[in-house]
Amino acid sequence: MEQRTVTKRMFDNSGRKAVQMLISTMDDQRQQALILLELLIRERQAVLDNDVECLNEVNSEKITTLEDFRRLDKERMHWMAELAGVFGMEPTQDTTVRQIIEYLDYPYANELDKARSMLKTVLLQVKESNKTNRTLMTHCLQLVDKSVMMIGKLVNPPTVYGEDGSSRARGQGGILVSNVA
Repeated sequence: MEQRTVTKRMFDNSGRKAVQMLISTMDDQRQQALILLELLIRERQAVLDNDVECLNEVNSEKITTLEDFRRLDKERMHWMAELAGVFGMEPTQDTTVRQIIEYLDYPYANELDKARSMLKTVLLQVKESNKTNRTLMTHCLQLVDKSVMMIGKLVNPPTVYGEDGSSRARGQGGILVSNVA
């Protein structure tokens, strides 16, 4: 209980800005994740429509969105480390938002938990959409591979051997076994 009191006093002096920035950063991440989710939906439609131009455009936009998301993630980690230091925690990569929330009082704990929950929900949707797209693209690639193999067999049919031992491939003939003894 005494640590909580000390932590609260320390928070009043130096952590308010850090927690507000963490919440803001997580909200920005959620916005980027929503943009990514929309791009994944467009990507799926482009694959279904066989629209290569749209697919290339979406991939370019995804790269930009993911770069922004990674930048925000570094920013989020910075604010989490800042808060971990304020609360006397060891600031490591393993520090979680839930651990930070345990040190906060109302209304900051509720706001941060809401931001965490909303970000997590959108990220789970992104993960599921990405999985669906990956499955769809894998299936499409398998169809292309099978089509190429089928065309290859039409262009270069397998050698067929006749009753007399001659082979026939692409209209060519030849004797496989000599009939001279």
